[in-house]
Amino acid sequence: MNNRNITTIILFGTLMVCLVLVITFKMYHSNSNSEPEVDYVIGVSQPNLLEPWQISMNEELRQEAAKYPNIRVIYTDAAQNTQQQIDDINGLKGYGIDLLIVSVEDSIAMTSVISNVYNEIPVIVLGRGVDGYNYTLYIGTDHYLIGEMAADATIKLLGDQGGEVVEVQGLTVQFKQKRGVVVLEKK
Repeated sequence: MNNRNITTIILFGTLMVCLVLVITFKMYHSNSNSEPEVDYVIGVSQPNLLEPWQISMNEELRQEAAKYPNIRVIYTDAAQNTQQQIDDINGLKGYGIDLLIVSVEDSIAMTSVISNVYNEIPVIVLGRGVDGYNYTLYIGTDHYLIGEMAADATIKLLGDQGGEVVEVQGLTVQFKQKRGVVVLEKK
């Protein structure tokens, strides 16, 4: 099992634990005598759905939420537009969500938006963090550790003979030929 699969499993497991905690908290603190059972609405704000892990996360959330008829999940895709993601989050608040799960593209722009939502409901921040601690849970990666592990694996694979290494960055890339090696560069 590779590191990406392990990270996905850890992320999914943590999200499911948070989901169960929110549901349990709501059920425990609700007044069962006055109203019938209320649906729980979870808002999921993605900055884009170009990355496989984000698509996979949405699908896994769909599958888990389908097991509970009193849970609704609303998904948004900002298509790499920070202002659209801000508008999406405000729209989700308008739906009366009980929990916001947000994957952050622009940490600086999203800090105040997430802080405002956190003043009203629990917020789970994924991937990139935001300034301060105005969120309920942060799930991110240790990029330095991942880099060290990639370097160690590369050294073991190439051995004493060495070799050429290509680094792929970003979502939008163009191909260039340099000394017989195809290089991918950000546009």
